[in-house]
Amino acid sequence: MVKILSDNGVGFVGATTVAEIGDSCVVLDEHMHASARNVYAAGDVALAHNVTAGRRIRAEHWRDAAQEGLVAGLTAAGFSAAWDQVPGFSCTIGDSVLKYRGWGSYETCRLVDNHNGFTVWYEAGGDVGVLTLNADEDHQRADELLRALAR
Repeated sequence: MVKILSDNGVGFVGATTVAEIGDSCVVLDEHMHASARNVYAAGDVALAHNVTAGRRIRAEHWRDAAQEGLVAGLTAAGFSAAWDQVPGFSCTIGDSVLKYRGWGSYETCRLVDNHNGFTVWYEAGGDVGVLTLNADEDHQRADELLRALAR
């Protein structure tokens, strides 16, 4: 795999060491090879700037981590790319599908019981999030609210 990547102009950094982990960054060993200075991290190991949120957030779910990986790869290849999706996930358990959408840090929650499911609304400082079961209208409304509030 390393040969395929290097044959296509991708540098491989196999021996990079971390010198320090700070509150907002990771400092790599200053003695590493010059071609290894542009390091991209994606997924739940990194906070990434989400242009819709207007701040760095953690991608805690596979869909978001995959989007971050795509953005990191495109950026490393010299293309312009940005993570702009509202984070979320869905989870199927038997015939039930739970859906979540939100930024992930909340102070309060409110349960709305529906005839065949529910919606949990999360709130913090004007931010909202939602977890739904058989309440697609609420899930869509939360996505629209999150995009509107982030502007």
